[in-house]
Amino acid sequence: MVSPESVGVSSQRLDRMTSKLQGYIDNDLLAGTVSLLARDGKIVQLEPLGWKTVASREQMTDDTIFHIMSITKTVVSAGLMILFEEGHFRLNDPISQYIPEIADKKVLVNDVLGTRLEPLESPVTYRHVLTQTSGLDPDRDLLDEEQLALIPRLDTLEETILAWSSLPMGFQPGTQYNYGTSLDYVAFLIERISGMGLDEFLQERLFGPLQMNDTFYEVPEDKLHRVASVYQPTGPDNTLEIYRDPEYALTPVSGAAHYGGWAGIFSTAPDIWRFAQMLANGGELDGVRILSPTTVNLMISTHADYFLPAWGPGYKSGLGVGVLVDAGQARVPMSPGSFSHRGGWGTGMWIDPVEHMVGVFMTQLTSYRHINFRDEAVITAMQAITESYRNKPRKVMGFSIVD
Repeated sequence: MVSPESVGVSSQRLDRMTSKLQGYIDNDLLAGTVSLLARDGKIVQLEPLGWKTVASREQMTDDTIFHIMSITKTVVSAGLMILFEEGHFRLNDPISQYIPEIADKKVLVNDVLGTRLEPLESPVTYRHVLTQTSGLDPDRDLLDEEQLALIPRLDTLEETILAWSSLPMGFQPGTQYNYGTSLDYVAFLIERISGMGLDEFLQERLFGPLQMNDTFYEVPEDKLHRVASVYQPTGPDNTLEIYRDPEYALTPVSGAAHYGGWAGIFSTAPDIWRFAQMLANGGELDGVRILSPTTVNLMISTHADYFLPAWGPGYKSGLGVGVLVDAGQARVPMSPGSFSHRGGWGTGMWIDPVEHMVGVFMTQLTSYRHINFRDEAVITAMQAITESYRNKPRKVMGFSIVD
């Protein structure tokens, strides 16, 4: 860690983030948080606030373990891009080359002409699943009871994907964006291509090399005391009620041995920072190279021209990340080209390559439409910058479309 002022950040201004988050904790709207902010690859803030478990008054710590939920999607996407670099596929290749069970899927259409199945106009590609434009999720309102029974995840990822293979698709690949199960197919592609279980592959190719020593799909029993409880808002004032005790983290969240791509990874703020800083550095951290800078640039380019509801205005889809393309429309003051992902229980990871800034935010709350803590964390982080790097070279940059 270094002083914020040594990298052009104001300590006094960073206190605004602390004050804002502590207010939510004092008003029983958040149990606790861990925020981490780095610039130039150096941590300027690592701050735990509040409680891991409110009832027992166990204080939040730097190394508290959280279910990162959908940040899993970015981690798994990076895993598939490792295999891309090894030449196993091209982004426009059909994923049926490794998952032939889905080759004959059809699209379930419902319009003025009625409900019917139509053949695929083009196959589902790697780019489609990485950008969540695959169409693999059917419209559940159009399914019969037998088909609906196939939707729940089973004990393994393979069992689940093979059960889904008989379901119709929701739309033609590449024609819409849907925040659904596409990243489970990304996870399964890793297993089929590598011949390894997803958890083993990520440990060998990502977590181990990056020294992400507190990152797993199931938390070891000797680290259970570090897991944050999960809370849900309740009543007219949205005060906290326990949703899950830490013991839930001992087994995979989706099934007995189900390691998926939609969610499921447990980690800490420092570990997710190591992953995010690797991306910010162009695929390398502490002398260990995971990806080429050209691959990271490819990941943070725009691959699908659709608005991303989970990010809000101004974002389009990269490969496993949301990319800010129109800062004038965005809810938070990051630079164009910034990229990020958020998790469903209040976690977040963002990288501003122009300002050389990496941020991680952790809490565990099931629903939070009544408070904007993640946007406020980004806003108070970015306003703490007192020396802009706008005219300095950047390490990563998405590719532009040339007219």
